[in-house]
Amino acid sequence: MTNTAKVYLNINSITKKISPMIFGSFIEHVGECIHDGIWSYGKTVLPLADHPELDKIRWDLLNAMINLRPALIRWPGGCYADVYHWKDAIGPRSTRKKLPNSFWSNWSEQLLSGISELPRSQFDADNTREFKRRISHDVHNQFGTLEFLTLCEEVLAIPYITVNYGSGTPGEAADWVEYCNGNPDSSFGELRTAHGRRSPFNVPIWGIGNEIYLENEQGYEKNPSDYGKRYMQFAQEMKKKDPSIKLVGCGWNQGDWNERFLKEVDSNYIDYLSIHQYLPFPADLNLLSESNHPDNELVYHAMMAAPFEIKKQILKAWNSIVRRFGERPRVRIAFDEWGIWYTLGDMVKANYNLQDGIFAGLVLMLFQRFSDICPIGLWSMLVNSLGMIRTDATGLILTPIYQVFKLFKDHTYNNLIENISVESDQFDSEEFGQVKKISGNPTIECSATCTDDGGKLALMLINKSISESVSVELRIKAFMFFKNGKIVEYTSSSPFDYNTEEEREKIEVSEKEISTINADMTLTLKPHSITILKMIKLDLGISI
Repeated sequence: MTNTAKVYLNINSITKKISPMIFGSFIEHVGECIHDGIWSYGKTVLPLADHPELDKIRWDLLNAMINLRPALIRWPGGCYADVYHWKDAIGPRSTRKKLPNSFWSNWSEQLLSGISELPRSQFDADNTREFKRRISHDVHNQFGTLEFLTLCEEVLAIPYITVNYGSGTPGEAADWVEYCNGNPDSSFGELRTAHGRRSPFNVPIWGIGNEIYLENEQGYEKNPSDYGKRYMQFAQEMKKKDPSIKLVGCGWNQGDWNERFLKEVDSNYIDYLSIHQYLPFPADLNLLSESNHPDNELVYHAMMAAPFEIKKQILKAWNSIVRRFGERPRVRIAFDEWGIWYTLGDMVKANYNLQDGIFAGLVLMLFQRFSDICPIGLWSMLVNSLGMIRTDATGLILTPIYQVFKLFKDHTYNNLIENISVESDQFDSEEFGQVKKISGNPTIECSATCTDDGGKLALMLINKSISESVSVELRIKAFMFFKNGKIVEYTSSSPFDYNTEEEREKIEVSEKEISTINADMTLTLKPHSITILKMIKLDLGISI
């Protein structure tokens, strides 16, 4: 059966810039994200040996990151940031000390002790020991500041560093700013030069602490006013070293945290308020395996509706900013952790299916629409732990999350066309984890983007129907300047298909040229699919 829908688009309508930083990601010392993920310690696919700062990064992983081109990468956490002392991971690697991963070791111990009442067949001693070992590897400190910043340069990503608020000091954070951004004749710039890097890295974005409102966080602040006062101490010291840096404060959409925190902060010392959201977390944290995801129709429809929860978080945070700084604030939102979390095992090594990739596409559409108030969006995480890339001994799995990010990066443009409307059938979804029951979800989502000169256009359509094709009637105003184009399609036979070690390219992107484009035309969208129609103006004479 094929349903119908209509899309109305005015090409000449108002456009707004899309922030490139919505296509970012995040890495942390947890699970196998950095240990035997980004940084190889055991026998793996050939490491990259021709770059001294990156000699333990696998060539296949580096190439995948270069091909993805993440706009922004945040490091070293996350929760681990508030126990990380940056001076432990600088200088010759042979002199760096191996340290226990104090945060994630304690976290796993507390979590597993709290669920010890579960049947022992599920949580036997061997399983729990192995889980604790894999989630909280000792930190060898081989991947430190110079390695991270060199990696960002290699993949053309903006670096974003979160300083240690929980167990660190304002002085320690300020020294780190100088080490990264100071002139070679400054105290820590001279030290950086001695370590092999003379020119400053000019790291532009710095976060002060992470989720400091959580009781298990190192440096937990019960009172947001206390966090605001100490935040200012950090901000002032860091700005003395480099007045140009942009600063991120820990936001939380619970109660009046944001308002009370922001009340203590001078607007000259904060540029972004951060928020985090994992979905459907905590739908099922009772599984140590990363492969037991709940693949069924209830979960599918919930995840197709789940971006509404992300939208609510953005609007709540924005209201907090406006209440504090007025209707036209300078401060913006950094959604610097968002992602999918089904099981405990996902924290070590995750894989995702087509359904999850479509969810990511829906959220990226949302970020396109809201990037004027929320210009930073970071998928958590980049490699293995909740990661969009999964490593193994013989290669990589580029999950549907990776593929959809790359789809947006390769086939959409940097201006959003705002005058677009969609008429389609709707569906209802049930509650699942933190995703609430939602009625009246549209089956079709659509966004349109164009280049600065308006010469190239990309119309992205997502069909959320689990089993039915949709025939979409396009009505495009101010169309006459466009000619033949291209259809890019992303789908598979089932929304629960995965790329795996056995079948690494099961889910693929297909492209085909089309010779007939009209102002009124019809596209048939396959079930559970993403389709992009790309067009180009006649007078440009270049390929799309």
